[in-house]
Amino acid sequence: MKFRPKEQSQAKRQLKLKILTNELILTDPPFKSCHASTLVELKDGSVLAAWFGGEQEGHKEVAIWTARRMGNKWSKPVKHADGRINDTLTFPCWNPVLFRTAANELFLYYKVGPSPREWWGMMKSSKDNGVSWSEPIRLPDGILGPIKNKPLQLKDGTILHPSS
Repeated sequence: MKFRPKEQSQAKRQLKLKILTNELILTDPPFKSCHASTLVELKDGSVLAAWFGGEQEGHKEVAIWTARRMGNKWSKPVKHADGRINDTLTFPCWNPVLFRTAANELFLYYKVGPSPREWWGMMKSSKDNGVSWSEPIRLPDGILGPIKNKPLQLKDGTILHPSS
């Protein structure tokens, strides 16, 4: 004799979510296009958002921008990373990922390169909730860092970085 569990209705299986707020970060952006946003809650309770923005996806002037939400208001966007290699060579930036460690160090991972097939991983860090950032660090060849998903910090402090 076989028993099958009763099928739950579709409504019962759906995840119940509550929208806390629905708002625009930017109402008059200083660029034509933006994409691939990421959010992180900071130690002080504010929220930092990052995304890539510029003329259009893949354009050499596309950079990584951030804005901070404190209280009920978003700050003006600030450019924090670009793909400038030298005075004559600039590549677009792609796919930022913000991550805060248990020790409250903040990391901004992003990609630089002419296309997703040819990009490389970059990283900046901040010890003051994203007010100031380190100089950019290129990740080792073959290590792209997080592409769209945040790292995971284990109880022992080890940080696992998803990639593709």
